[in-house]
Amino acid sequence: MRISNEALQYALENNIIDSDLISQAYEMKKREEMLALHTNSIWEKDGKWYTHVGKGRGNRKQVRRSSREKLEDFLFDYYEQLTREQKIDEIFETWVCRKYYEYSEITKQSYDHYWNDYRRFFKNNPAAQEIRGLPFHEITEDDLDVLIRKTIADMKLTRKTYSSMKTVLIGIFKFAKRAKLTEVSITHFISDMDISKKAFTQRNRDKEKEIFTQDETATITDFLRKRGTIRDLALLLCFETGMRIGEIATLKPEDIRKNYIRVCRTEVKYLDETTGKNFATVQEMPKTEAGYRDVFISKQTQETVEAIMKIAGDNEYLFMYGGQRIKEHAHRKHLYSVCDAVGISHKSPHKIRKTYGTMLIDGGVDESIIMEQMGHKDIMTTKKYYYFSNKSDEKKYEQIEKAVSI
Repeated sequence: MRISNEALQYALENNIIDSDLISQAYEMKKREEMLALHTNSIWEKDGKWYTHVGKGRGNRKQVRRSSREKLEDFLFDYYEQLTREQKIDEIFETWVCRKYYEYSEITKQSYDHYWNDYRRFFKNNPAAQEIRGLPFHEITEDDLDVLIRKTIADMKLTRKTYSSMKTVLIGIFKFAKRAKLTEVSITHFISDMDISKKAFTQRNRDKEKEIFTQDETATITDFLRKRGTIRDLALLLCFETGMRIGEIATLKPEDIRKNYIRVCRTEVKYLDETTGKNFATVQEMPKTEAGYRDVFISKQTQETVEAIMKIAGDNEYLFMYGGQRIKEHAHRKHLYSVCDAVGISHKSPHKIRKTYGTMLIDGGVDESIIMEQMGHKDIMTTKKYYYFSNKSDEKKYEQIEKAVSI
């Protein structure tokens, strides 16, 4: 009697020696796994056994057998065939839908983000078309190696964009391995890949565009403070606290304390699958895992907050116009218009946040306090992505001249 590799592996894992027992135990285990895929109810009526298979109105059908055992025999064959025919598109959809709809493990924003990445790196990627056409269980490590290396080269991926592709790939294959649809250990495979640093496209960032310089900061904050509209004060508060613009856009009067601001919500965007339009809504929790945080404010910022509170009055949110909450995209557009007004090149609200992080580090603030103010769990996040010199060329020259003078 020929014993499959899967059966032998199962025997080794479970200390089974007898060949007949090996095959029997393996088949029983396999049957349990296939039947576990069936989540629809099974019922008995008038001596017959019933269930439904398929999804959606057009594909859903009722199945009837004379005994439960025969019904389970049908379900075993049905799901075994189904799993052999499944392709990566179907596996991804099942994985991401379960994470969002069934288990609530991710937000709608993350769900949309996963779908966008899958379309980018798989559906719309010529290098992925061969893998998409294979039954999932036939995808090998060699197939994945070609896909990853060709995608990095053809799409000119940076390390950051490759990380987005890798996140989706790992999620799909971990899910599939738990469902016994593949033998590939994706984490081991990814960690063993020897991808040269030269393979990735280097992003040459213009440091002058990453933050507002000291002179630009002084110019723009002075303008905002003097004009003092509710939209101006929102941007001024962003400069003075380093809060994310989505956090600024969702602040309420009760979040304001004597010498700090409680950050407990943010704005998130999601795609309405019915209309295909993007919407913004308020998420009753901050953006990152760092959770709620208290952003301490200076005396000058306390004056800014007082001016905001006077304008806001009894409004639900601090920043409203015409009875509506001012959304993140409106704050961004307003910043661009202010940049035009003072003669500064366009920079996003996130550049304000980087400017604030730079000021804290240059100001010698304790690292633990910087992490709390920024809402980062690791100070290296601040140092790596939020720290740039904002000194003018004259200031840099003065400091270097002073440091190296002998």
